[in-house]
Amino acid sequence: MKIYFPDLLKFFDDKPSITEVSDKLFQLGHEHVIDKNLLDIEITPNRGDCLSVNGIARDLGVFFKLSKPKEIYEGDIDKLNLEFENKEKDLCPSISFLKVEIHDEIMPYQKYLDDFFEKLDHSKKNFFTDVSNYLLYELGQPTHCYDYEKINGSIVLEKKECSEEFVSVLNKNIKLNGDNLVFSNQNNIINLAGIMGGASTCCSNNTRTVLIECAYFKSEEILGKSRKYNINSDSAFNFERGVDPCNQDYVLRRFLSIIKDHAMIKTAAIYQEKNYKKHDEISVNYKIIEKIIYGEDSKETLIKDNLDQILRKLSLKRVADIDDFTTTYKIPSFRSDIVHENDIAEEVARVIGYDNIPYHKITTKKPICSKDNFEENLKNFLKNKGFVECINFPFVRDSIEESIQIDNPLDSNEAYLRTCLKDSLIQNLEYNERRQKDSIKIFEISNLYSIKNQELHETRRIAIIASGRLAKNYRDFSKIIRKDFLETIFSELNPAFDFKVDEVSRENVKSKLKHPIFLIEMSLRELSDYISFKNFNEPIENESVKYSPVSNFPSISRDLSFLIENDDVLDDLINSLSSFDHKDLKEKFIFDFFINKKDSQIKIGYRFIFQSLYKTLEDKEIDVLIGDIVKTALELESVSIPGFKNE
Repeated sequence: MKIYFPDLLKFFDDKPSITEVSDKLFQLGHEHVIDKNLLDIEITPNRGDCLSVNGIARDLGVFFKLSKPKEIYEGDIDKLNLEFENKEKDLCPSISFLKVEIHDEIMPYQKYLDDFFEKLDHSKKNFFTDVSNYLLYELGQPTHCYDYEKINGSIVLEKKECSEEFVSVLNKNIKLNGDNLVFSNQNNIINLAGIMGGASTCCSNNTRTVLIECAYFKSEEILGKSRKYNINSDSAFNFERGVDPCNQDYVLRRFLSIIKDHAMIKTAAIYQEKNYKKHDEISVNYKIIEKIIYGEDSKETLIKDNLDQILRKLSLKRVADIDDFTTTYKIPSFRSDIVHENDIAEEVARVIGYDNIPYHKITTKKPICSKDNFEENLKNFLKNKGFVECINFPFVRDSIEESIQIDNPLDSNEAYLRTCLKDSLIQNLEYNERRQKDSIKIFEISNLYSIKNQELHETRRIAIIASGRLAKNYRDFSKIIRKDFLETIFSELNPAFDFKVDEVSRENVKSKLKHPIFLIEMSLRELSDYISFKNFNEPIENESVKYSPVSNFPSISRDLSFLIENDDVLDDLINSLSSFDHKDLKEKFIFDFFINKKDSQIKIGYRFIFQSLYKTLEDKEIDVLIGDIVKTALELESVSIPGFKNE
């Protein structure tokens, strides 16, 4: 999320520098970069309340004095008689509609609105849509604007099975399928709820009467829909992470205030449904908070009055004192991530600053097989065999009887600790195969947790998955990974070790490749009982690997076949091709090698794989690079490329 720093300063009475604000953002856990006067901030999925200038300022309010709230329309607003039916009160428990009619003239945008488009490089659409987009930036609450003159009859919000085409405000045809939460007008879908409105009722530069929708949708209902339909939606991004269900009146009055800054308002009327009744309270025992932050034996103390002051600045309202140590607080409606005292402790620790909390040495159990560093040797052994280690997210959507549910997950759709590694590795395989990777060899080592007979069980397991080409060399390039490849992977360590290799069905694998998939998953302790690296003679590499970003754009491969008539230049050719480098050349290897003893010739097949981090490469760009490679190779005597015409 990008914020223009002068916009953030407007929320404070004191005027800190961008460096001071940056330091406090890092202390609060908001990773970011500074680009001149812009703050580009990474917001974790559980902090949807921070997806706005107001939200970031509110979080920084524990350090800097907040100014009074932004100006809103304070006058009376008529009641709107709107034909609206909400059939999904559980999914949309709070919704408001504001009808506004303005005079024809719209004045030039004031500086705060103009800066939003100029400084943050947003494109203007039309007046009402522009105000809606600005409000999303300022307050974090999505709103949607309908041209009121284009609506005939009643509006219905419902979740229904769809099998029709929906034309979005961007004039993109979207084929809807499955269950979708939608707004309909005369049985025609006019809005994919929380995602994007439709072209049939959208505003234009001629719109003078607008119907502004401001809603709260359950995040689980919006989650994944924009990805499903390939829609880039800022509204969906915010709804997925949770918006404030109780701020609609303020948002719409702020909307009216901005309209009033730019046009004369003829009429304004509002329709509201408020079925959201959740006002959570939490009991906070300051002794427990001290224990969580400072540890069992720490002599550090957190004075109760300081705790109360911090919580008040975090917008928690004091309700009542239960005893000398415990106080009840009301959780603000925008902080859906606060559930129990661990969350309170985290908030307090962020404000104190983790660097200001004394650290204590933690003693842990000795790692499995520490006597011979088994796990590290195992990782390096597999890397020597061409495998790549991965680390996956430990939370999943689906559960079994033994699964452990998380009280306050980062993503409500992934609320369980996984009980196996298989599904995660299959997702890794899908991800790589969809990016044209045709030789997949991956492993993961991780702890797994489960509940059995009311007891917590912890195991450390390893899973290995393999599919596609055996290797990227001329001996194995044309060979496909078979079951025996994994069956013999540990044979050189212990020929007698026998374990189960499963073939994974491709029925539910989202990839166009058809190579068989093989997988091993077992307890790390079980594996350590059978194999040892003490007598292993092959050197185990342990080189540090530098991170390189993964491109989301397709790769392009080109093959060249070289004919060498003098084997004295073989090494020169290989060295020349191996040393060729370019930022878009991601991989190169020999996939074919043939010696024709009769004619004293050598043929080498070389594959070059190109991929950009920033765009889809065009054939003409690849042709230029291939031309450079060919030119370098043909400078060597006795080297030619059959079928290649040198122009």
